[in-house]
Amino acid sequence: MLSLSQLRQAGRIALRQDQLERAIECFGEIALRCDDEASHYELADTLVRAERYQDALRHFQRASALNPERVRTINQIALIQAQLEQWDLAIYWHLKAVEKAPEDVKAYQYLAQIYMRLGQPALATRWFTRVISLKPDDMFARFSMARLCLNHNLVSEAAALLSELIEVDPTYAPAWVELASLSEQAGSPESALACWQQALNLDAQDPVYRYQTIRLARSLGQTALLAELQNG
Repeated sequence: MLSLSQLRQAGRIALRQDQLERAIECFGEIALRCDDEASHYELADTLVRAERYQDALRHFQRASALNPERVRTINQIALIQAQLEQWDLAIYWHLKAVEKAPEDVKAYQYLAQIYMRLGQPALATRWFTRVISLKPDDMFARFSMARLCLNHNLVSEAAALLSELIEVDPTYAPAWVELASLSEQAGSPESALACWQQALNLDAQDPVYRYQTIRLARSLGQTALLAELQNG
């Protein structure tokens, strides 16, 4: 019989070689012998890699029972429930994570994304707002809030959020793209062109950015800019 250290070494070698079933066998034997938080967590993590979510859930839950204060494990349980589209349970576990670690931004991010997926913009916005209060440079949260506004025809609110995002991080190209679209819809092609130029300056190889910039430069009769773009 292999010792625990030998099993652990064999399991990690199997993982590196992508031999998931062998790794699961080794870590499963360790969890059976030790029945501690770390062994159940390692086994569950490996089961996730093998896409055996129900088995992984069982071992994450055992790890959490052995150490109920470990927020990382609680979030993992919630993520698997979301993977299984068991949304109420996913929300329940993420809220448990929030309760235990109110300054940990991850659970707020996950909750916002779940509510986006469920088509509940008010609740998604509530959690994205909390993300931004804890992590002001989270561009995904800021951009997602703007997209939620656009999806519900709250154009001025979306424009304000996008402008605020760009103030925080002017290198976030998707925000310039959305502002370009909003500017053109509002009848301001000059502003739209300026936004497309900003996006193109950030990613000169993007064919959509280049096409849109050329299109508007041609439409506005900006021959010098058009020549520069076509020769670039």
